[in-house]
Amino acid sequence: MKEVAVIAKNHEKWGETPYALILLHESKYENQEELELYLLTWINSKVSKIQRVSNLHILNESFPRTVLGKVLK
Repeated sequence: MKEVAVIAKNHEKWGETPYALILLHESKYENQEELELYLLTWINSKVSKIQRVSNLHILNESFPRTVLGKVLK
C-alpha cells in the first residue's frame, strides 16, 4: 500500500462507520473484488472491533491535498 486514508461514512444503524480509501503501489490481483475482500479481511483482523472498516475503495490516483500537504477528506 502506498497511501491509506480512513474517513467516516454515514450509516443507517450506527450513524457513522469507518470507510478506507487505499492507493496501491501495484496489485498482483487482477480481480478488483477479490483484492477488496482480501484487504478488508486483513485490515479488520488487525484492529479492534470498534475500529473495523465497513467498506473500502481502491483509488487509481493520489489523494487531493491542502497547501500544507494534508489529505483532503
